[in-house]
Amino acid sequence: MITKKGKIFITGEILGADIETAKVTFATAKENLLKQGWDMVINPMDALQDVPQPWKDGFIKRNCRRSLKGCRAIYVLPSTEKSQSAQLDLDYAVGNNLDIYYELQNVEENDAIKDIYDSK
Repeated sequence: MITKKGKIFITGEILGADIETAKVTFATAKENLLKQGWDMVINPMDALQDVPQPWKDGFIKRNCRRSLKGCRAIYVLPSTEKSQSAQLDLDYAVGNNLDIYYELQNVEENDAIKDIYDSK
């Protein structure tokens, strides 16, 4: 059994998403992960609060890569498939052997669940 202690990073669509919706989605995920026992949850939306918009993709990618270092795991929101930056976060996680957790929405018991890499 894997313990949930340690540091986990949340990834998902930021650029292209409705910012207010993204803030709520990421904040809810953070709250739930903390309740599950993670010591530290990195929400990239927190780091962007004091940065004036519009945010640039390169800025987000650099900040996310820095934030991922030292994490034990990554939490993948459903919107990840829409975001090149979030896909790079996932690639980093795979390449660095991080534990990967997926948030699934509206999945029925008998539905097939595909890894996002299967659809490429």
